Amino acid sequence: MAFNRTSALRYAEKYWNKPCSDGFFMVTDRAIRVDQKRTELNAPASDGWEALFVPDHDGSGRIVGESAMFQKPNGDEKLIQGWRGLADCAHYICKCLESGGVNLSEMSVPKLVKQLRKRADIKTLGQRLSRSQAQQILDLGVFKTGDVIAYFNVDPQGDYGGKADYTHSTLYLDKDGSGVGRIACHTVCRFKHMPKNDEWWLKQGSYAYTLLHFASDDPAANDAAHFEGWWKVQYFGRTEYYRFARTGTVRWTYTAPKTAADQAGGGAKHYGHWFQYPSEVRICWQSTGTSERWTVSGRRNSYDIKVNGHSGKAQKLFV
Repeated sequence: MAFNRTSALRYAEKYWNKPCSDGFFMVTDRAIRVDQKRTELNAPASDGWEALFVPDHDGSGRIVGESAMFQKPNGDEKLIQGWRGLADCAHYICKCLESGGVNLSEMSVPKLVKQLRKRADIKTLGQRLSRSQAQQILDLGVFKTGDVIAYFNVDPQGDYGGKADYTHSTLYLDKDGSGVGRIACHTVCRFKHMPKNDEWWLKQGSYAYTLLHFASDDPAANDAAHFEGWWKVQYFGRTEYYRFARTGTVRWTYTAPKTAADQAGGGAKHYGHWFQYPSEVRICWQSTGTSERWTVSGRRNSYDIKVNGHSGKAQKLFV
């Protein structure tokens, strides 16, 4: 069954600033049950108490965290959990995806990333990319609303004492009218422009980014048999050789193949995904964030290409 992006987005919007529909939220070492806290704090829903995540601001108005609160419409509040220890991002993403038909239940970001990457319907378009590399892939237009961005901490002063691991996850919501990428997440809660136009997008120097794309609704590669095999690619003074597979994967090497049956090695650093659209082929290289667009140059086996904006040519071999 294809991932229902619309349902996932509706859920993300409904619960962006409140505990999810299963009635709990995560801190670093346990789950906090909202109903249990209602009893402990004498905050019944029948009296108008709503559980919300409320932003914490510094003196300049900048969001520096949030607190889980029971609130009434008149502004009365009861603290459930302060900022320290809140860690609900993976749980929230799982519930959004579950609403879209994806069965996942992970409370830690590293485990969430691991489980997503195991799925047959997931393509990792970029793995631990820099901000500029991730932006190149996003600008290619293959990554879609409802796909997942995992944030790998690279700041020694960053999350969890500078832990070198995945520490945050978000749902991608595409770009807004001004071209700024938007996300939905918990801890700190965000959805598009909320709260108060705050954004947590691709931060320079704080994280590396892994882009996890649900591929079940991608356009069909109707010309897969044509692209399968070896291509000679020349751009920016370089010559490389690509081997396309019908499955939508592609590998590159500097070594020219001797026969059509030769395979391309190189491991993960030489691995990517290709996508056929009506007027062009798009390629995402997983480890470098390099993005490519191929358009027919007038002959079936020859293409004009753009590699990160650099012009070049691609010619099929062994035809």
